[in-house]
Amino acid sequence: MIRKTLNLKTLSILMIALLLSCSKDKIADQPKHIQEIAKRAKGEFITLESGATVEKRGENYFIEGDILLTPSQFELIKTNNSFEAVAKEDLDQPYQNASPASSGRLFRTNPNTKSVGVHPNENRMWAMVRYTVNSNVSAGARLAISAAIQHIESTTNIRFYNATGQPTYDSQWGFYYPYIEFFHGTSTNPSAWNAEGNWSTVGRWDAVKNPATQGRGDAGQWLSLQQDESMGPFLPPFSVPMGVVAHEIMHAIGLYHEHTRPDRDNTITVHPDRCRLTGDDYKANFDKRTGNYFMFGSSVDLNSIMMYGMTDFAKDANFPVITLNAGGTYPVNRTALSDLDRSYANYFYLPYIARSDVYRELAPTVYKSDNTVMTAQERSSLQAYLNNGNPNPPNCCRLTNNHTNL
Repeated sequence: MIRKTLNLKTLSILMIALLLSCSKDKIADQPKHIQEIAKRAKGEFITLESGATVEKRGENYFIEGDILLTPSQFELIKTNNSFEAVAKEDLDQPYQNASPASSGRLFRTNPNTKSVGVHPNENRMWAMVRYTVNSNVSAGARLAISAAIQHIESTTNIRFYNATGQPTYDSQWGFYYPYIEFFHGTSTNPSAWNAEGNWSTVGRWDAVKNPATQGRGDAGQWLSLQQDESMGPFLPPFSVPMGVVAHEIMHAIGLYHEHTRPDRDNTITVHPDRCRLTGDDYKANFDKRTGNYFMFGSSVDLNSIMMYGMTDFAKDANFPVITLNAGGTYPVNRTALSDLDRSYANYFYLPYIARSDVYRELAPTVYKSDNTVMTAQERSSLQAYLNNGNPNPPNCCRLTNNHTNL
């Protein structure tokens, strides 16, 4: 088992909403998802004493454009280049906790998956992804959110709970619910907590927020979607591409960007001299990460929804920033999760059904980490394991949970 300490300087992954430093007269040469990035106002790039490069927007700090750092993460990065307080490990064990809520175990049958994400501890992962939709979200974006959630639920074990309009505080037990709030960041001021663009935290962040600097006083976390009709929908009539929403959601469930994996040099070459981004702007978006990650296998997933395109941020489309060591090309995937995106989710999550009691009921379809489906007997045995030997849920207590009419 290899232990690694996260180095933000090398913390990099793919994104849909990165920062762009190219001039406006050349923005039109870029792919549409990069054009959207170029329109966002930039903050101040800072190289910390630890050597890590971050972007300061007011009181908030970002890495790679669309990943918001929590205050505790920033303090760790500032002093010792560590994104987390404890060292993390590669997955070379035959099993891992199947859910942070249950500590149930799923055995991994395919050791060659290659997604990369956060350490799967109870402080970063979700049992169910509780979410709300802000009133400022457009009708087209609501359709995209709904489609992204349904796509993720249909292909992985991740489950969402629509808590829009429900209390954010549990008065009986005295705690704030962690949840995601989808909204449109609208401010062109990069220092504002509601700066425009597509961005999210990586994993769950359930600390109570500061309203003055983070726009809220509960344990929710923002997930911002850029509303830009000029990008064009991927699946009409969305005003935000469904793949953009899925990308940001996958950040929130724990996945990093793919193009800056520590082992990327085995598969791809990144050419700084061909990139429009320079200096700290380039480092914040393309530096490899070498620590504090969870990763299986040893190859970049070129089909990941978290992967950069070859010509993203290129000075000249004839000279790609990213090239394949073996030659050839690869398409940019902004329409669906790859098999390896799914494998990460299916390794660490279980498909719980929303209930008001304490029974841990699983959905009829439960995926294994190789994306095959558990047999009915396997599912029943796992459900019994999660519930002190009882495979049969009480005939009550399911909650209404609608993702189609947001």
